[in-house]
Amino acid sequence: MSFEQFVRVFLSTRLRAEKKLPPRGELRREVVDGEEINLFFDDPLIVGEATAHIDSLKELDKLERKAKLAAKKFEREPMKFLIALTASRPVAGNLGDLQKSKEWS
Repeated sequence: MSFEQFVRVFLSTRLRAEKKLPPRGELRREVVDGEEINLFFDDPLIVGEATAHIDSLKELDKLERKAKLAAKKFEREPMKFLIALTASRPVAGNLGDLQKSKEWS
């Protein structure tokens, strides 16, 4: 099982338990306007990326770009997830600071 598939199964289970996905809801890979989205569900709208390692904030920019495409197509704001096994120390610090400051949700 790939890391991406593992994340889809794990996060789907977690979101169903939190009643954020329907009982049989399952995240999937989807292509929206030519962009592949690793973690996707349409109602509620969920957009996410799963990667083994983040070494720059480009991963966050990529997720934002895909979330905007989905928001435009489905006419609502998505829940966004960026999941990684590891991140370089500077990036991990920046992501933590962004999350704490609520500049990125």
